[in-house]
Amino acid sequence: MKNSVLSILLYFSIIILLMACGNEDEKTNSDAGSDDSAEIAADESEQADENEDDEQTEVESESEDDSALPADIPSDFPFPEGASLDVTESEVSGAKAYTVAFQFDVDPESFYEQLKEYATNNGYSIAIENDEKTRFSANSSTGGLVVDFTIMESVSIATITFTIL
Repeated sequence: MKNSVLSILLYFSIIILLMACGNEDEKTNSDAGSDDSAEIAADESEQADENEDDEQTEVESESEDDSALPADIPSDFPFPEGASLDVTESEVSGAKAYTVAFQFDVDPESFYEQLKEYATNNGYSIAIENDEKTRFSANSSTGGLVVDFTIMESVSIATITFTIL
């Protein structure tokens, strides 16, 4: 008897919890008028147009070459030839951060060593390095550098983050 009462209480508690999670502004299909349907259709159309614009901008940025990199990213950084670079700019605690992601076909171990050598030759000191040799972090007086590799069966992706103080 106690188990069945407990089960019923638990059932009603879950129903009340789920009802409380709903949004008061939400309307059911029977409550929504034709004006609301028109507004929703217009909003969806605008979002589709924005998504098309975003995709077009992304395609344009992917087709640009290394000369389109922001001026704060070192021009002599050893990006692989022909790599399609995806650059994202952000601000973290007052410092600019540029994240460059790309796929590469070269040997990951030798490319990792090449990037590590570049960092040490350009005034960075290696602060953190993992044992798998897929990630390191380096600091200098002008900023930081983080190199991160994602290596899958047939795809190798590098993410390089430059932080400029």
